[in-house]
Amino acid sequence: MKHFIIISILLCGIVCSHQAMAQLAAVGNAKGANPALSMPELKAIFKGEKQRWSDGTKIVVALMEPSTSAGTKIAERVYNATGNDVKKQWLALVFQGKAAPPRYFTNEDTLKDFVKNTDGAIGLVSAEAGEGAPKLIQVDGKKSF
Repeated sequence: MKHFIIISILLCGIVCSHQAMAQLAAVGNAKGANPALSMPELKAIFKGEKQRWSDGTKIVVALMEPSTSAGTKIAERVYNATGNDVKKQWLALVFQGKAAPPRYFTNEDTLKDFVKNTDGAIGLVSAEAGEGAPKLIQVDGKKSF
């Protein structure tokens, strides 16, 4: 019984720490990007449904490649899909003329630099990478989700 309790505590610690590491953060450019969004607003942006910020600046979406751990988590959390399904969804939007294609990155620092230097840009990164971003966008009142 004693071993069962110890194993249970260890497993809980592993699961809890994995969930904390799996958090995402939204980073935005100083021009255009709102300082706070609701989760439905964030999803509308990343699904190509919302094209402009409230000041009229065109939204530029930046995503991590689906082959990265952050890209996989973004696909699951924001799109409820696999990374390949996300690329297919965006490809369909682009070919239908409904949205500009997102920019894909394999490195979170490169994504953050792109967002920092591109008017209207918004991107998603791991919560750890988001901590050093010039403009962190709160989602549902939180720094990470």
